[in-house]
Amino acid sequence: MNFENRLIPNCLYKFRKLLGLEQSEVAFLLGLKSHTPVSEWETGETMPSLGNALKLSAVYKTPLDDLFYDIRMEFLPELEERMKELEAHRARYG
Repeated sequence: MNFENRLIPNCLYKFRKLLGLEQSEVAFLLGLKSHTPVSEWETGETMPSLGNALKLSAVYKTPLDDLFYDIRMEFLPELEERMKELEAHRARYG
């Protein structure tokens, strides 16, 4: 999945607002020096590292899948197709 030339879809803004947190507060909780990364993640300019994504999931009390729902839905059909191919291969060759 290549997001190089487009914004990365996410629900980070929505879940932050539901908890009534400011970007600077989220940055503090994550141990960041600035709210800038939080802003860039919310607008889809950049993607948080896996560690920061897991921290966001804990802070927002929301599964990671829900924070990045659109991304998951984008790759799911291809993954399901590959799983079917793998099952067919296993059935054929053991």
